[in-house]
Amino acid sequence: MHQQQIVHRGGSLAFRLSFADRKTLAISVLPDGTVAVSAPQGTPLSKIEQRIVARLPWIDRQKAYFAQFMPRSPARQYVGGETHLYLGRQYRLRLEQGEDRNVRLYAGRLVVSVPEPDRPDQVREALEAWYAERARIRLPERVALVQDQVRHLGLSHSDLTIRTLRRRWGSMSPSGRLTLNRNLIKAPISSIDYVIIHELCHLAHADHGPAFYRMLQRLLPDWEARKARLERLLA
Repeated sequence: MHQQQIVHRGGSLAFRLSFADRKTLAISVLPDGTVAVSAPQGTPLSKIEQRIVARLPWIDRQKAYFAQFMPRSPARQYVGGETHLYLGRQYRLRLEQGEDRNVRLYAGRLVVSVPEPDRPDQVREALEAWYAERARIRLPERVALVQDQVRHLGLSHSDLTIRTLRRRWGSMSPSGRLTLNRNLIKAPISSIDYVIIHELCHLAHADHGPAFYRMLQRLLPDWEARKARLERLLA
C-alpha cells in the first residue's frame, strides 16, 4: 500500500494505492474520508491518475456523505449502565461477579459476568469474545439467506471470512472470497443485508461504476437508507 497524491485543477487529492491480481481498477472512499485505489498489477500511474480525475465528482460526493457523520461518537465505556449495540438495539450493561467469564442477554440488558467486574479490561474482553461468537453464528446465516435471493443472477461467493476490519464493512476478492467486518453484528439486520448484497454485486461489477449501482438499486431499492442507518449507528 502506497500513499500517493495527485494535483488537479481544483487542488490536490491524497489516496492510498495498492496493486492486486485483478482485471479492473477500483476506487473506494472509506468512512473516514480516505480514498483507496486498487489497480491491476503493472497499471501505469498516469492511467490511474486519469481515472481518479474522471471520478472526482463522485469522490467529492462520497466524502460529503461520510462527513455528515463526523465527529464520530465517543468510544463506548465498559462500566455498568453504559449502552452497547447488538443487531441494531441498544442494551445497557449489567455487571456481575463470577469465576467464569460469561455474557448473556437478559431482560433487555447485556449481563456480563467476570471475576473482577470493576475492571473495564475484563468486561471488554468478555464482551468482545461474545460479539465474536455471535458474529460467527449470525453473519453466515444472513449470507446464506441473502445469497438464496440473488443466486439466480449468478452472484455466488466461494468462501466467507469474518474478521475485524479497520475501515470497511466488507470486501469481495476477485476469486469470490467474501469478507465481513465482525462489528456488523452490532448493526441492524437490514444494514447487515445491505453490506452483503453490496459485496455480492461486486461479483458482477468490480468497481463502483454506474452498472454496479444499477444492480444494487434493482436488488435493494432502499439501500441508501440502510447504509445511512449503518453509518449513523456505528460511526
